[in-house]
Order: sequence, then C-alpha cells, then structure tokens
Amino acid sequence: MSLRTTPVRARVSEFLRRRTLSSADNPTLGGGSPPILKDLKVLVNTSSETNALADITRAARVIKKLFKPFFEIREYPTPLGPVICCQPAGQAAPILMVAHYDTVVPVSRAGGYREEGNKVFGAGISDMKAGIAMAAALAKRYKIEGRAIPFGVIIVPDEEIGSPESAPILRTVARSYRLALILEPVFTTGQYVMSRRGLTKYNIEIIGKTVHTGLSYERADAMLAAAQIIVAVSKRHDPQRYFSTNLVIDPLSLVGKINAVEGRVKLSGEIRTGSETDQQGFFSWLREFISTIRIEGVTLQLVVPEKGQSSPVTVGETAQRYERVLQEVMTGQGIAPDCVPAHERGASDLNRLTNVLPAIDGLGAVGFGAHSTTEWIDRLALAERTKLLWELTNRLSIELSSWSS
Repeated sequence: MSLRTTPVRARVSEFLRRRTLSSADNPTLGGGSPPILKDLKVLVNTSSETNALADITRAARVIKKLFKPFFEIREYPTPLGPVICCQPAGQAAPILMVAHYDTVVPVSRAGGYREEGNKVFGAGISDMKAGIAMAAALAKRYKIEGRAIPFGVIIVPDEEIGSPESAPILRTVARSYRLALILEPVFTTGQYVMSRRGLTKYNIEIIGKTVHTGLSYERADAMLAAAQIIVAVSKRHDPQRYFSTNLVIDPLSLVGKINAVEGRVKLSGEIRTGSETDQQGFFSWLREFISTIRIEGVTLQLVVPEKGQSSPVTVGETAQRYERVLQEVMTGQGIAPDCVPAHERGASDLNRLTNVLPAIDGLGAVGFGAHSTTEWIDRLALAERTKLLWELTNRLSIELSSWSS
C-alpha cells in the first residue's frame, strides 16, 4: 500500500511516532527560530473568533503592523471584518499567498499561546495563525537578503464560515496573480492539498405553535418535525462515498422550557460531497422527505443561502504542473510528497478560487485539533514547513517567469 493510499490516521500516527525535537536539525529560517515564534505568540494571543467584530478588527490591526514593513497594504471592509491585502511596493508579484485570521474558538476558551515541549498550543494556532506567521517570516527574509518579494498576501476574516463576504474580494484580487498558495494546516510534513470536497449550507425553518404542554389538543410540535429530519439526514452520512452530513438545532430559535411545546425550530445543516451531482441528489431527496412530514399545524421551509457555499475542487492541468514543482522541491529536501485525497479534507478558500486561479493548498503548519480548545502545532515541523515554503516560492518565481500564462 502506498503512502498516498494509507489511511490518514495511520500516516499521522507514524509521523508523530518519528517526531523528536532536535535543535541540531532545526533550520535557521522558520518555526524553530525565535522571531517567528514571537510573531506567532502575538497573533495567537489576539483573539479573532468569527463574527466577533471587535476582536476581528483588533486582530486586523495586529496583522497590518506585522506586514507593513514589507508590503503596501490595502484594506477592504466587510460586515465580518476587513480583508487585508498585501502587495510588494512598486512591483507585480506572480504568487498570491492566501490565509485567514478568523478562528472557530476564541482565546477565552482555548487559552493563549503556550509551549509544551515540541507542541505549541493556542486558539487557532494551526488554523491558521501559524500560516500567517510563515508568510511574514518569508517576507522578512526576502527583505534581509535585499531581494524582491515574489508574492502578495491576502488574509480574510470569515473563512471558517465559508468566506461569504470575502470571497468576491478574494476572487477579484486573485485575478492579478498567476498562482495561489493556500496556508491551511496539514497533519504531516509532506502533506499538501490539490482538491477538496464541496460544502453546501442550508437551513430548515419549522413553524408550529408554542403552547403549554398541558394543552395537548393544540399541540403543533415543531420539535417533533425537527427530530424526524435529524434522524433521516444522519442516515444519509456515507463515508465510503466521501459524503458527510451534519445538522444542528439553532438554540436561539427555541423557547427551551420543559413545560412548553416548541412552536418554532430552526435547523442549520451542511452537506459535504465530492461532486455536484451528489449535492443536487441530496437536496432532491431532502425536499421530497420534508414533503412527507405530516404534523397538523406545522409548516416547513428549506432555505439554501447563496453566500458561503463551496463547489467541489478537482485538479486542472495547470495546477498539476505546479504540483510537480512542489514534489520536486519536497524530494530535494528529503520529504516524501503526500497529496491528501479530497475526502480527507473539508472546504477552504481553495474552493472559492475554482475557475479563477490554479492553486496549491495545505502549505501551512503541521497541526492538530483544529476548531477545538486543544489546538496545537508541531514546533519543529513549523521550521521545516517554513523552509519548504521558502524553497517552493523561490523555485516557482523562477518557473513562472519562464512559463506562459
């Protein structure tokens, strides 16, 4: 069985088994050096939970300060926070590095930056404060060496909810570049991502009648309808077809009292699939199932928002050409390339760049526990991945100058 077909848990277990912290192997550029860890500590300790606008705005100021010595910075305001665009002064760059600074868990829940041996913990540290610090470390080295920076950086505030406000800005900015490098985390040093499943979000509004539980003759129970839908949707989960579902009750829609029949319930769901055919098939089934629910006095409505949706991503010929360069750089550094299959990863801004710009994803830190209160990165691997990103950027800037668009 090849590495690429080995289950992800086995590959990660083997990587962690071999991992030891060795200062002798720690390259001067990147994760093991004090400057990047100092920058990372500031980023992690600045909370930036999605939708927490005051924190997001504060984090944007920190990021702009970090990149200002190396780039001209332009800020695009959105309702969810500013999109930060960094462009080398007075020059066109062929490569766009893509990152996001919103996190699922705030610092108040996950805690701030802390080191425990080779592990570095903190809110959003792998997904993806470390990726931001890596981009800044590269820019700093180009400046130290007196060389032109061959990349711009765009950092968005809403990726964790599908980039609903930043996606149009991201696509517009991306059209000025030749290639995108997306700094999402991976699980081993050799991993990267070329394709991802699509993600479609949806809501189901269920309206009944809120009454005292003793008034059984007026019972139009929205929760009963919600329970039927949740059970039915959960049975559609099919990992063998890379088809996953999730459906939760929006607590803000509930009365939440034991002595009251729920009169209104809102379900929020998502479906992740490898093909648009599967997406369409799921919603055809869901609409039909909803139509079969018969509870007197209860009405149901399926709503699929336009914003925040992601189509499945497949690998085009141009992206494959860049992938071969990445594989050569990895091999030259003694790293076994391991392209992660689409079904092992969720959606990212790679999905938003489909049909706009060829891209390589998964070039950020090696990290674990994303979206949890125990999120951490591998300290030594941060050094290795930053060195890889440096070599890849150098090689691609040369290749892009000789290749036609």
